[in-house]
This record gives sequence, structure tokens and C-alpha cells, in this order.
Amino acid sequence: RRFKMKKSRIIIYSVLIVLLILGIAYDKQIFNALQKIQTPIAVYFMNGVSWLGVWYSILAIVSVALWIKRKESKIERFWASIFLALGIVYLLKFGFKRARPLEGFGGYSFPSGHATGAFSAFPILRSTFRKFRWYWLGFAFLVLLSRIYLGVHYLSDVASGALIGLAVGDIVEWNYRRHA
Repeated sequence: RRFKMKKSRIIIYSVLIVLLILGIAYDKQIFNALQKIQTPIAVYFMNGVSWLGVWYSILAIVSVALWIKRKESKIERFWASIFLALGIVYLLKFGFKRARPLEGFGGYSFPSGHATGAFSAFPILRSTFRKFRWYWLGFAFLVLLSRIYLGVHYLSDVASGALIGLAVGDIVEWNYRRHA
């Protein structure tokens, strides 16, 4: 089967590419602007979003949702997607070794594993839970924002992670469908 890209998917990729370009050009300015508007309640909220957006939370949430929907066959492709994407991300993290924006956080900044996990789930969720796909996309973008807001990533980190996650998720989903 040929891989066709729908208009909505092209828009999502385009938005992420624009964010990546903006990040490359203005990472520090965007980061500093978000740091200036921090409030205790927003930090609390963003910490919750970030906790839900970590890859193992996403792995658990999506796997349980697929199991409840009796789509166990899709759990395998979801796991393949998330672990392949995260493998790529961790190779890049240790290749680039980009320091996090604020000191005191462990690990490397580029690219974001949270963004990768959130966006690698989107292709399987888009095809399985069509009514909720836009809610998940909104959540995934909120995860990106939370990571910058909390001072652990730059915009280019989260945009690149999101692109990796989405691309790997789409490739895995397409490959499974092609061989079905």
C-alpha cells in the first residue's frame, strides 16, 4: 500500500517544522520569555502535565486504553513505535550532549523524550480513537509547552522530539498496515 499523507497530518508536520525553525533561531529568547511568566499554580499544573507526559506514563495510559477497547494487536505496534523513537532520541541525546537550560536537572536536553513519547502515540491513537485524536494532539502540545515552561528544554528540543516521535509512529503504523 502506498503511504498517503492527509492534509491534517501535513499541517501537524508543518507546525512542528516551523516550531523547530523558530527554536533554532530563538531558543533562548522563547525560554526566557516563558520563565518570566511563571506562577506557582501554572508550575504546579505544568508539573502534572509533564508527569503524565513522560514516556512510561504514556506507555501505560495508551496500552490500557487499547486493551480496554480490545485492540490488543495495536499494543504491539504502539510499543514498537515508542521504543524505536526513544532509541533514536537517546542516541541523539548522547551524541549531542546538549546541556539543559537550567542547572540541577539530570540528563541531556536535545531532543526531548517527553515530546517523543507524546507524539509517537498520536498515529496509533488517531486510527483507534478517532473522536479523541484532537484531544491527544492538544495534550501532546501541552507536554511540549510544559517542558519549556519548567526549564528542562528549549523549543528546538521539544520540536525535534515531537517530529521524531510522529515520524516513527507514522512509519510503524504504515508498515503494520502494509503487511496486514
